[in-house]
Amino acid sequence: MSGVIVAGIHHAGTSLATALLVAAGRHPGEVLVPDPAPDGKRLLEDASFLALHRAWIAPRVPPGWGHADWGISSGGPLTGTGDAELLAEARAWVARRNGERERWVAKDPRAALFLPAWAATDPEIRFVLVYRAPWEVAESMLGTHDPGFVDDPGIARLGWERTAAALLAFARGERGRCLLVSGEALAADPGRLGALLGEPLPAAAQVTEPGRMAAHPDAAARAALDALLYPETARLLGELDALADLPRPPDRIPEPIALPGVLPGGRLPPGTGVQVVIPCRNDGRFLPEAVASVETVADERTELTIVDDGSDDPETLRLLGLLAEAGYDVLRLPGGGGIGGARNAGTTRSRTAAVLPLDADNRLRAPLVRAVGAIERDEADVVHGAWRRFGSEAAVIEPPDASLGTLLPFNRIDACALVARPLLEQLGGWFVGGGLWEDWDLWLRSILAGARFQRIDAVTFDYRVRPGSVTGSDFEEQRRRDQPVLERFAAALPSAEHPDRAALVAAVLALATRANAEAADRTRADSRLRAARAATTEAAEAAQRLRHELTVLRDEVRADDAEIARLRTRTALLEGSTSWRVTAPLRALGRWARRLLRRPPPS
Repeated sequence: MSGVIVAGIHHAGTSLATALLVAAGRHPGEVLVPDPAPDGKRLLEDASFLALHRAWIAPRVPPGWGHADWGISSGGPLTGTGDAELLAEARAWVARRNGERERWVAKDPRAALFLPAWAATDPEIRFVLVYRAPWEVAESMLGTHDPGFVDDPGIARLGWERTAAALLAFARGERGRCLLVSGEALAADPGRLGALLGEPLPAAAQVTEPGRMAAHPDAAARAALDALLYPETARLLGELDALADLPRPPDRIPEPIALPGVLPGGRLPPGTGVQVVIPCRNDGRFLPEAVASVETVADERTELTIVDDGSDDPETLRLLGLLAEAGYDVLRLPGGGGIGGARNAGTTRSRTAAVLPLDADNRLRAPLVRAVGAIERDEADVVHGAWRRFGSEAAVIEPPDASLGTLLPFNRIDACALVARPLLEQLGGWFVGGGLWEDWDLWLRSILAGARFQRIDAVTFDYRVRPGSVTGSDFEEQRRRDQPVLERFAAALPSAEHPDRAALVAAVLALATRANAEAADRTRADSRLRAARAATTEAAEAAQRLRHELTVLRDEVRADDAEIARLRTRTALLEGSTSWRVTAPLRALGRWARRLLRRPPPS
């Protein structure tokens, strides 16, 4: 029996499929890629198999944005995937692998880009092709903290669509040699893969850890928005499910929902419910996730207004247009007012009890929406809570109770909070032209106005940390941005309580400078830690390359040993033959003559 190649969409479950095949007795490779240490996940990738794909991809990926290591490029699909040289290298690799083991498995998602080439190497090779819902794949890719996937979800979608199309084309043409399976289905019932392959799995291998490939809480809304905004993605997913030998389980296929499921701005009676306001300027690549999060947590007392703050990005404009056509409340502005101006304009569309600003690249969680009752009952003017950072980093941030002591010398409460509409109207809304700190300015003015802050003990939203986010910016630059807000705050203080405003500003700025210096020290320490981790990763990759070279050298030594053994066998056969015995005197005479010729002449 020959080998099995596991390929598919990255982060779809190829490692799980390979682990199951290894449990069934298949060998994953002589030298494996080092497993990532943090989560204990086993990659089970043959180093030579991976090295071959990387060597094939590098010269064949067209220029453009994307993720070159996975062959994802806006310039188009890979070129020359059927080149004669590539096919010869694939055949040589399979021949070597067949010589090493009778039952082997090789896994690399990148193999999906070269399936016809691998199929041409050996008619006995079989394939396990793994797919997963696109929103689940994109979420898993964020867990890598890769800057590309964090800053542009479109890369994950582009890669998903290209790979899904390749899987479908191959599976339709090679039905007898491949299994098309859903990663979600493998996690739900691991034993079915063994049954389909005719290779029963041990009972222990049929138990997966709880929570593996758990459904995203926004899955239903994301599926509905995919159908609206990305029909090609939705079409490919439907075709994969229809063709699959092991499709997604019924409980992992979200029930269709009508869009918009959330009320547009201005529908609720005055003084009730909450209006979510999403400003968006050229952030369309994140907008579907933000809208899906609102759809997931919204109830009958939730409105949504999306404010286009002068976008000129074609993809953002396309998405905003489709959302508006579907019935979402989209307010178009010429731009220039900044995020504060966009929020203020959005609030004019409604008369709800509270306003909840949500940045286009963040996601809302249910506890904050459910807390609107505190404002409706006049128990609080501002309700806020913890938030989860995701993307470039992962952490939960717990804010303090609001006071001048906790909010000076820098802001510690995010803009994503419930704000009573009367308070907003009293303060004139968010400051227009306040740079990045319009929320800090609002909180300071709210405290001076006697506003009641209520902190809830829950994670209220997800904050996307992207390359260049405020959390990772230069702290000296941040201090310079702080100064106008602090001066504005000092100017708002009653002069009777603080007659020397200049001295107050100087004192507050001194505190800010010291706090930011401490934060800068932490940032430098984090940078050193990241550099050390990068050096460790580089060393691991170098070791991986050396292991691959060692494998190649071992192969060459094995080939040389085989040739030596062949020659020895041939020599032994010759020495035992009649002709060898008959010519023995002649060979002896020849040796005597050679010795005679080597003797020095007599002196």
